[in-house]
Amino acid sequence: MSQAEIIESGFSSINIGSWMWAFDITKDNTAGLPTFWGQIDYFTYSYCSAGDYKMIDKNLYNEIPASDTRKQWFHPSVLISWYKFYDSGRKAMGDRTWTNDIVYMRVEEMYLINAEANTRANHLTEARASLKALLDQRDEETASKVNDMNADQLLENIYYNWRVEMWAEGRGLLTLKRFHKSMVRGENNYALTGETISFEDSRLIFEIPEREITNNPNLQK
Repeated sequence: MSQAEIIESGFSSINIGSWMWAFDITKDNTAGLPTFWGQIDYFTYSYCSAGDYKMIDKNLYNEIPASDTRKQWFHPSVLISWYKFYDSGRKAMGDRTWTNDIVYMRVEEMYLINAEANTRANHLTEARASLKALLDQRDEETASKVNDMNADQLLENIYYNWRVEMWAEGRGLLTLKRFHKSMVRGENNYALTGETISFEDSRLIFEIPEREITNNPNLQK
């Protein structure tokens, strides 16, 4: 997606060129209010539009430089999604048919995977090329510095881009674990405000259902 598309597209149509895997939502198959769009979009008749906001963590928002176009994705004071995942009607509670499409995978993720894998394999030339290709359409100021980054700097920048580029697309948990990071919950979080969450925190491990433990005699504890 070009610099213009990431602001103008609304991430709402299966016809967006960089979408690799998505679901075409229609009036016939929509699940209505209890959906992704019902949770995330202020311009959809939704929980978000009624005040149950899903916001970017304030600490992460503050990390985004002014030169990064993606900062415009978020409302500058409320920090809700404003230009990422929005109904094109741009009217509060305007979409009451819930027909915006759902993205599961897009090309930008492939650039981040390539950049990360090549950095970890010490193929820094290839890593820089992938990261720069993404940032050329996001943050030209940072893109101009990529060729001077060493391996550690590349990994830090790639981690940042995983968190910002893929915000609300379901990549946060495994990214945190893969990079062995801790996260301090920003002041705009409803729960656990200011708490540091480690990638090793037991709350981030899915538990085996009790019924499976009870009914499966072959399960090794």
